[in-house]
Amino acid sequence: GLAGWRPRQLVQMPTFPVDELDPAQSHGDILVQICAHQTDTVTHTLRELMRTVRGSLQPRWTIDGFSGAPRGPSVKNSPRNLFAFRDGTANPPTNDAKLMDELVWTGPGEPSWVAGGTYQVVRIIRMHVEFWDRVGLNEQQNMIGRERSSGAPLGGTEEFEDPRDDLDPDGKWIPLEAHIRLANPRTAVTANQRVLRRGFNFTRGIDKAGQLEQGLIFSAFNQDPSRQFVSVQERLLAERDRLHHADRWRLFLRACGRRRAGRLGRLGPVRHGVASTLRRRVHARANLAIPTLMAETAPWSR
Repeated sequence: GLAGWRPRQLVQMPTFPVDELDPAQSHGDILVQICAHQTDTVTHTLRELMRTVRGSLQPRWTIDGFSGAPRGPSVKNSPRNLFAFRDGTANPPTNDAKLMDELVWTGPGEPSWVAGGTYQVVRIIRMHVEFWDRVGLNEQQNMIGRERSSGAPLGGTEEFEDPRDDLDPDGKWIPLEAHIRLANPRTAVTANQRVLRRGFNFTRGIDKAGQLEQGLIFSAFNQDPSRQFVSVQERLLAERDRLHHADRWRLFLRACGRRRAGRLGRLGPVRHGVASTLRRRVHARANLAIPTLMAETAPWSR
């Protein structure tokens, strides 16, 4: 009876050849993302939510994340990930309404309640940081395709400069297998495969082998995950065994009003009425995925 209400692209995501997924910490029914400037704010918000929906929702997995501190030289410069490279440089501009309609907001053929929403892919990426720290700076930069200090594409001078791959077809400046070439080839064919991404760093101490468990909570917003996120991941298969592997990942529909200002998907402060409404609408016990992200970040413009 609910088949007609199912979002068209909301399907279980594929597993890629080099993934090392933990089934117990993958997927879920509802994603709750909590962001604040202070850790205690996130902690108490999580507790309030769990208290209100007890009996209807059950936590399935959770992870804490954080953003790198803004270190300039400009307020527009992207924060750094745990590889010490700037993260999110090539994001499409969110103030371009036409582009957001092409890349982020749901398209035609969706149920009416999905209009104005987007598909959010969350992927927990374990970075091989100890291996990375033994790699020389030049090799690191060739693997990424950017200068570590400035974030500029190799051969360039500033972070947001166009790499102009069309002028370097043989990889003289930026190697052909560099991350920025594979992730975003900047061609007419791949232009509609771009995603709006928002990454958070995470660190979870050490694993059973005594190795640092650190990485990236990769969150991407897509109009069509198969066309966009999956296509990008398939191009990145060649590099993933060198840099990192995925421990778990999931796909969710983010229903939000795209005409409102503020953070993407922002619901406002936690209120008993909102949580009670959610509880009444959940008739079966559901799994609740809760990435509790502690981040000092500027609100999105949409």
